[in-house]
Amino acid sequence: MKTLEGVLAITDDKGGKRGVISTKCAEMDAEIPQLLGVSKAVLENVIFCHQEDSWWPLAEPAALKKKFDDIFEATRYTKALESIKNLRKERVADLKAEKERLLSLSREKAHSDKLKERINELKSTISAKEVECEDVKREYETQLESNRKFYELHTKFREMYKEYEKLEDQKAKTQAYLAEMKSKCQEIPGTLEELQARVEGFQDSVKLQKEKRLKEERKKDDLEEELAAVQTEQRDLLAKRGRLEAEAEEQKRRIASREQLIRDIGEMYDIKGFNHSPLEREKVAEFVARLGDIQRRQQREFEKLQADLKAQNEEYFSKLRGLDAELERHKAQRQRLRDQITDRQDKIKRTERKLEDQQDLPGKLRAIQAEIEEKKDRLEKLQAGIVSANFQGRIADLASKKKALDEERDQHNLELQGLTLQSESRARLELKRDEVKSKSLEIETR
Repeated sequence: MKTLEGVLAITDDKGGKRGVISTKCAEMDAEIPQLLGVSKAVLENVIFCHQEDSWWPLAEPAALKKKFDDIFEATRYTKALESIKNLRKERVADLKAEKERLLSLSREKAHSDKLKERINELKSTISAKEVECEDVKREYETQLESNRKFYELHTKFREMYKEYEKLEDQKAKTQAYLAEMKSKCQEIPGTLEELQARVEGFQDSVKLQKEKRLKEERKKDDLEEELAAVQTEQRDLLAKRGRLEAEAEEQKRRIASREQLIRDIGEMYDIKGFNHSPLEREKVAEFVARLGDIQRRQQREFEKLQADLKAQNEEYFSKLRGLDAELERHKAQRQRLRDQITDRQDKIKRTERKLEDQQDLPGKLRAIQAEIEEKKDRLEKLQAGIVSANFQGRIADLASKKKALDEERDQHNLELQGLTLQSESRARLELKRDEVKSKSLEIETR
């Protein structure tokens, strides 16, 4: 294609007209394969293959495959097949989705058709029911109007019947009254005017009697109201009396409890003259005063005992500390003496061993014997000093004194416990006294 001219003459198949194109107005590499109906690869590698390039069938497999693919346009077909396969997969997936959608739509359409049929049936039923309802309404209104008319007739009849019964009753009463009057009364002679005048006078008399009767009834009502007020007051007084009797019983119980408490406290603290019952207010006040005196006296005794006990404890502890110090000194002196005796005995043993080893030295032996005798004398003197000092006896005396002081301390502790119990009893007594005072005040306020 490189050796072709840059101008081409083209004849139209339909009209037979000739046309000319050149490289200035068209792309020769694209127009020539299109006009010849042959691909560009066939033109380059087969038809217009140069002699120097004719060895390409012996080229590398990759290059050879590429040329064959270009000649036979396998790449385009491969891409087309891949696109067809991809398009088929997409269409299959779309078809499956559409089938599912179609199935779902068919189910929905079937359900919709059933609902439409049900709606139509219900509409026809509603129409029939509406017609039936209208008929029933008309019948109801007709029946209602008929019932209203019947009720009016019934009401009128009942009123007429009641009126009839009333008139019949009145008639019977009038006839009975007339018969009774005829039997009780006698015919009064006189003219009608006279009888009318007498009747009018009788009516005035009856009117006066009615007025008197009204006055008496009003008096009766007033008396009944007064009686109701008196009965109400009586009930209130009875209720108040019940409350006062209950309060009186409660007051008696409190007074009895107070007197029993006074007797118990009097027996506890030997307070005479309060065993009788009932106790007067002056006696109660006197008992409270005497109880206060006893409390104050016991408080003073308690404080005095506490002071004595504190002084005795201080004296005891001071003596105990002195005895402990003296005992420690004697124990230390005794230990020193024992150490000296042990030391001397060790020296004697060492000297005796030396004497046994040196029996062949009579002079030294005599000297050592003399020394031994001297040391024995000193030891006897020391032992005599220890015996004359009588450290063991003094230690035993100190131990007995300490034991006596311990017993005295235990005795003081017992006394302290007794005083504590007495203080607790005094506290309880104070509480009882306060309770008696409160009850006395409560009784006085009552």
